[in-house]
Amino acid sequence: MLDKDLRAIAGGPVDRSLGTLETDIWARLDRQRRRRLQRRVLVLQSVVIAVAFAASALAGFRAVPTRGAQELEVFSARVALSSAALVGERQP
Repeated sequence: MLDKDLRAIAGGPVDRSLGTLETDIWARLDRQRRRRLQRRVLVLQSVVIAVAFAASALAGFRAVPTRGAQELEVFSARVALSSAALVGERQP
């Protein structure tokens, strides 16, 4: 079957010029290499962004203190820069 097909192809007229065959092959290989390189760069960029997001999220969660609820003492005399300390009143 394969021999029959090859004879049919060889017996027919050449439908395109084979003068630029080698340059066409090299051009196609160069395009494939460029596409592969672009895909690898895209994957690498995606991995770097994912690692950066994960690291920043982890750092953010670790930086936030996990204390319990505390009373907010805005007008307390115990605070160093309270309103009482700013106007000159001293606490005993």
